[in-house]
Amino acid sequence: YDKTDIVGGSQRVLKIGHFYDSCYQIGLKNYTLKLAPGYDLSTDSCMYCDFVSGPFAAKREFLLKFFPKSFKGVLSSLHFFVELFKNSRSALSCPDVMFHVDKPDDFNDLKREEWFEFVIKHELNRIALPTNIDFFYTCSEAKMSCSPPKGVIMPICCLKELTDAMLRIFRLWKEHNINSVMESGTVIGSLKFGGTIPWERDEDITFNFHNLTVFEKLLPLFRSKGYKMEVTYLKPYFKDFDKCRKNGLSCIYYAYRTKH
Repeated sequence: YDKTDIVGGSQRVLKIGHFYDSCYQIGLKNYTLKLAPGYDLSTDSCMYCDFVSGPFAAKREFLLKFFPKSFKGVLSSLHFFVELFKNSRSALSCPDVMFHVDKPDDFNDLKREEWFEFVIKHELNRIALPTNIDFFYTCSEAKMSCSPPKGVIMPICCLKELTDAMLRIFRLWKEHNINSVMESGTVIGSLKFGGTIPWERDEDITFNFHNLTVFEKLLPLFRSKGYKMEVTYLKPYFKDFDKCRKNGLSCIYYAYRTKH
């Protein structure tokens, strides 16, 4: 156990006599935190855990370095273990070491809004718990920007904003008989991922030039929902639409931007 930083045990709730083993595995990727009970590896009747939900013993230097002052209750313990997980630190839980407690620390009882500070701190869009609790957070709630480096997967809330914006366009265009087609990465995402490509930053949609007048009448509807719509007249013809159409080129580009 020389490389083990933390050791915990099982919990027995005094009032009801229930027994808990306290060992969880952490999944931390794609802006999502998942907690799953159980273990993958064990040694000498002890389990290797990413998160020990009950009482534990730890080296003093790790408590001083990682244990938070801003969180309270079970979230302070969970934050501590998430930080250790990010730093590839290990923990053991030995069920034969039993702690008697009045009430177990149960993160499953936390309400959605009680996770806000934790979500912001760890840049999360989703919290998935073992009891089928699945909390999603908007970009505003998570205080998250939709401008990560190129090639990096986009936050879930950004992809949702992008998808919602595209669906709003399609619904309005269908109501007003505007014909359109998806292009480029938007088509690939639809076919390969059943939605938006995870690292996509825009959607590509083309509509018929004959529908331009109708489309421009709809612009106030988009803007009233908080979207930005910027127009660019493409080279080499700019506003000479007759020449542009005769050469089969795209004549106008509308940049339709979401809030984040």
